[in-house]
Amino acid sequence: VLLGNLLENALEACRASGLPKPFIRLHAELAGADAIVLTTDNTCTVEPVLEENRYLSRKHDGFGTGTFSIRSIARQYNGVVDFQYRDNIFYASVLLHFPLSSQEALPPDSKIR
Repeated sequence: VLLGNLLENALEACRASGLPKPFIRLHAELAGADAIVLTTDNTCTVEPVLEENRYLSRKHDGFGTGTFSIRSIARQYNGVVDFQYRDNIFYASVLLHFPLSSQEALPPDSKIR
C-alpha cells in the first residue's frame, strides 16, 4: 500500500507537469538489520498545498489520502516520513522499522535496489 501510494502520487504529478521528460526515481535500502528506507523523487511543477499538516488533493476538494496513508503506515511501523518540495521536485522519504530476532538479522550493509 505504501509503495503504491508513493508511486501513484509521483505518477500523477508527472502527468500534470506537462513536461516532455518528467521523472520518477525510486530507491529502497535496508537501514541496519531491522529497518528499510524508501524514497521517491519526482517531477512536480505545481507546489503541493499543505493545510493542517496535510496535503490538499488535486483530484477533489479536501485532503488527499495518499500522503495521509503513508504517514499512518510509517507510524504503524515506528517509522518517520519526510515530504519536501523544492525546485519543481517532490521528495518523499519513509523509514520503517521491522524488528527481527537476532537469528533473522541481515548484514548491516545489505541493500535492496
